[in-house]
Formats: sequence, C-alpha cells, structure tokens
Amino acid sequence: MASISWGGRVAEGIETTAQWDYCVALGCAAFQGNYFAAPAASVALRQQICPAASA
Repeated sequence: MASISWGGRVAEGIETTAQWDYCVALGCAAFQGNYFAAPAASVALRQQICPAASA
C-alpha cells in the first residue's frame, strides 16, 4: 500500500482483497488502486465516463 491519508481516510495503492478488507476495517471510506482499475490515459478515462461526449 502506498499510503493512507487519515484526514479523509482515503486508502491509496489498494492491490489485493486483503488490503481492501484491512482498510475497510480501519474505517476508510474511499479507495484507489489497481484492485479497482488499472491506470488509464485521460482520453480512455474520458471515454468510459462520458461515452456520448467522445463520439
């Protein structure tokens, strides 16, 4: 895990179910990492979020 920001309880660098479970047990409410989605270029991300705008 890269880091955990305790101010907003955002867990970064989640790569496994065990890491996610651990952070949930600590009370984290927001997560990011390869467990949820691989890094993507901004164009690809924009197409996923707003497919109609990309056409």
